[in-house]
Amino acid sequence: MWEHVEIELVQRLYDALRNGIPFPVTSSDALEVLRITEIVKKQNPQFNWIG
Repeated sequence: MWEHVEIELVQRLYDALRNGIPFPVTSSDALEVLRITEIVKKQNPQFNWIG
């Protein structure tokens, strides 16, 4: 499965950089996921092992 994910990621990254096709995840979307993840981690001490 991970091989497929890596190939798909590289293909989409190539298309974004070389062909001007927008990457399917915007930077702001990715940052929002990180922001929410940090909130959840802080509210749930049982997840303190997650970096």
